[in-house]
Amino acid sequence: MTDDTIFSTVIRDQFGREVTESEVIDFKNQFVGKIAYKRVRNPELFEEVPGAVSMIEYLQAEKEIVLGIGTGGWKQPAMVKLKHLGFDLTDMYMGFADGNATREMIVEEAIQSARTAHADIERMVYVGDAVWDVKTTRNMGLPFIGIRRNRDVEVLEKEGANYVLSDYLDDEKFLEYVAIAKSPRK
Repeated sequence: MTDDTIFSTVIRDQFGREVTESEVIDFKNQFVGKIAYKRVRNPELFEEVPGAVSMIEYLQAEKEIVLGIGTGGWKQPAMVKLKHLGFDLTDMYMGFADGNATREMIVEEAIQSARTAHADIERMVYVGDAVWDVKTTRNMGLPFIGIRRNRDVEVLEKEGANYVLSDYLDDEKFLEYVAIAKSPRK
């Protein structure tokens, strides 16, 4: 599931035709407006996973670490959410749903962007919170760390995740998992 796929499916199912580019643009603009409005009215819906911003800041300070983001959301609304939380997106390599039909395509976009700037990348570790993240990393053979802020770590473990945390507050444990993470089990 990606924003592109969801929107295209709704238009196809409801109107029996393909979505137009102008419809996508109009919808994205409306969607971003609603996110901005909701963020002001219900800020609790847009809270950071505890420790996420400080962990990103720590990792960005490490010269040998390259960071990327791959999201099933469109770029425009995703950037609103990330900036709201205070993430420094400088030198962040990203993949979004815009034009990418699968999660693998999104992750590959972020990876290729990072590799273009840093050809010497030796290891990549994917951090995600959903079942499709486990499936994507298994399909791609990428090491995976799960984060389940609702403390329901068994959701990802059941799917094959080897390493799952509830937040980023235990710096040592998270960094240990980065060092030893492997692709999810089948």
